[in-house]
Amino acid sequence: MTGLLAAYRPEGSVSRGRVSDLLDAMDYRGHDGRNVAVDGPVGFGCQHFYTTPQAVGQVQPLTVDGVRLLFDGRIDDRDGLIEALPDRRVPDGDPSDAALVAAAYLAWDDSFLDRLVGVFALALRDGPRERLLCARGPAGVRDLYYSTAGEGVVVASDARVVRRWPGVPGGIDERVLGEFLLGDLATPRRTFYEGIRAVEPGTSVVFDGSGADRTRYWDPASFDRVGVRDPEVLADRLAERLRAAVSARLRTRGDPYLLLSGGLDSTLVGATARRVGGGDLRALSMQFADPENADDPERHRAERRRVEVFADEYDVPVEYHPLDGFRTLADPDAHLSPTVEHPSLMPIGALKTDVYPRMSGAGASVFLTGEGGNSFDGTRLEYYDALREGRVHSAVRAMWADPAPLRSILAWNVLAAAAPGLTERAVTALTGDDPTVVPWLDDGFVDRVGLDERTADAALSFDSESARQIFEQRYRSEYLLRVGHDRRKALAAGLQPRHPYLDPRLLEFLFSLPPGACIRDGQDKYFFRRLAEDVLPPAVRDQDPKFWFDSVVRRGLREEALGTVEALLSDSELVRRGIVDEGELRRIAEAYVGGEDSLQDPVWKVVSTELWLDSLAG
Repeated sequence: MTGLLAAYRPEGSVSRGRVSDLLDAMDYRGHDGRNVAVDGPVGFGCQHFYTTPQAVGQVQPLTVDGVRLLFDGRIDDRDGLIEALPDRRVPDGDPSDAALVAAAYLAWDDSFLDRLVGVFALALRDGPRERLLCARGPAGVRDLYYSTAGEGVVVASDARVVRRWPGVPGGIDERVLGEFLLGDLATPRRTFYEGIRAVEPGTSVVFDGSGADRTRYWDPASFDRVGVRDPEVLADRLAERLRAAVSARLRTRGDPYLLLSGGLDSTLVGATARRVGGGDLRALSMQFADPENADDPERHRAERRRVEVFADEYDVPVEYHPLDGFRTLADPDAHLSPTVEHPSLMPIGALKTDVYPRMSGAGASVFLTGEGGNSFDGTRLEYYDALREGRVHSAVRAMWADPAPLRSILAWNVLAAAAPGLTERAVTALTGDDPTVVPWLDDGFVDRVGLDERTADAALSFDSESARQIFEQRYRSEYLLRVGHDRRKALAAGLQPRHPYLDPRLLEFLFSLPPGACIRDGQDKYFFRRLAEDVLPPAVRDQDPKFWFDSVVRRGLREEALGTVEALLSDSELVRRGIVDEGELRRIAEAYVGGEDSLQDPVWKVVSTELWLDSLAG
């Protein structure tokens, strides 16, 4: 199943017609049909898309001993879960993942979530206890939203479906929109829509008629540190977990694709898949047909060569999708679709409108990606952590070997971490401006929604700055919004993306590493480079020069920026709402066209937000 809907009215009833109407808005998820079930105060709806052999033909909600379950996800440690279940709870035959989850709940009550290894979102109605439990997996790959602002409680895979429930406010949450424009989602439970909340990754929410009881069952700040610093041992442990993660994602109907670049992240996934028995793995890579059409032809040739060498080494047939004619805003509608929940986060994402149907048209229902691999890049805050732990010699040696300027490292990765807020206060004192709020946001808007007073969720307390930064990059930024947007685009094309690096076993390993383990002597991706020595050819391990899609985006966006911004400002919803300062936006657009690459992100965010707001109005 790939889409769920649960409605709960403790003091009333739910109509089948209303659930069915809401389910229509998630029809893009239901390539294998749908089902609606209503039982007094509770209504369930699901969109089926069978991508594992065990799921084929199963109809949800699944009902066992008074428990009704909607499960959007996959269990990746099926054997371990079956072995742990009491004999009386083990389902017969080759059970579906949903059947295993229901058995786990009946065996262990709410602590069943601690036993689930996989990616999922679920809604579970416990009839005898008259409550509705919802939960989201640690990686946050499957979205789940809810609202208690309307008639009872409504929970769904899409926020825009929740928005259609009677009584739920239809307005935009401008505070969240402002945080998005800053790239700093300090309140990740809130969404772009008023009255709608997200179930956070690794969190459950229980509704029993008296409110919403939220519990974090997965806390990466509480993991015990690995008591090993030997890089060879740590690399071997990572390799073992990566093999398990890739193997679990090869449990699929038909042969999967690999979305392949020449980088270490995707090539390691592909090499691992072939080594654990990836079947007839196919690959698709987005490349220039003519390297001379690229901004940097030599950089592209190197990337294309890495793809070709990998494909030859592992006998993987590769199809190429051309980048030559791509222009970021040539077709603005390519950034929108019925699946859009929020502004588009990736200018390159418009390419996927053609890429995903190409893979599904070739008979695939699943593809693997290297998404999330850069979590293991390391962060220079590890230098600060090493100094704080008294490992001065190793920290100084690593900083000296780092290609980044030592002055910059000391200022931003040591002093700023040692005295949080010192840098911002210094800039404010010298300039009178708040450096945490971008100048192109209107001052009145900043004051109105309190953007300059935002504080991060303090629910987690990390013992290292590097682990805290990695967590924030994955859970407090727009990263998961981008993953969810991309997944919905794929589902609309009849594909399910699978992300080995977002496996909870790998995430737990990442947050259990001792500070300083990911970056050594100035070399990022240390672990991946170590793993690559065993499985990738030298030509693939050599990542110099690297290829970045930023140059592809820049080529089109820079050509279109001024004209697009002028057109948007002529009838701008952001200006009408008093969110964006019109003069400042014109200035940054001109500066970007003039060569200031660092301004690409704000230009794109404003453009994509305007497109999104316009689609809502339409």
